[in-house]
Amino acid sequence: MIKNFEYVYFDGSLCSFSTLYWTKDQFRRIWVIMPVNVDDSLKRFVHSFCDCMGTLNHMENGKIVWHISYGYPDQCIHRFDQEYYFNKIANLSQERQDEITSITRVCFRKVDTPCLKCDDCVNATCIAEMYGLYDFVENTRVVNGCIM
Repeated sequence: MIKNFEYVYFDGSLCSFSTLYWTKDQFRRIWVIMPVNVDDSLKRFVHSFCDCMGTLNHMENGKIVWHISYGYPDQCIHRFDQEYYFNKIANLSQERQDEITSITRVCFRKVDTPCLKCDDCVNATCIAEMYGLYDFVENTRVVNGCIM
């Protein structure tokens, strides 16, 4: 692990989004660690994400070095504050909200649509509605049988 970076595990869950946004707001350099089998839409999101210094890469010996790794989240920071996520996306344009919602994982049950009954769905719905984000959980999408 390289010093001067905050390592953030990002899998598209509410907590990982919260951690990513919180770390950015702390004006820290970010190194993202993602699961090996991560969805392409999450890869695109992370490759377009900026931390306090800009994009998640730098030049080294004429080559781009991405601040993105794949594997197990060893020594990563974690925030379990889902409300931070909703606070951040509530202030974005409707188009950007829809884009981020579509790649956010809320329900961890392996069904075709969010169950809307488990604790994860109910908690996310309650917090989202406090921020005026109605039908939030329903707008998360399904990828390979898993809610993403």
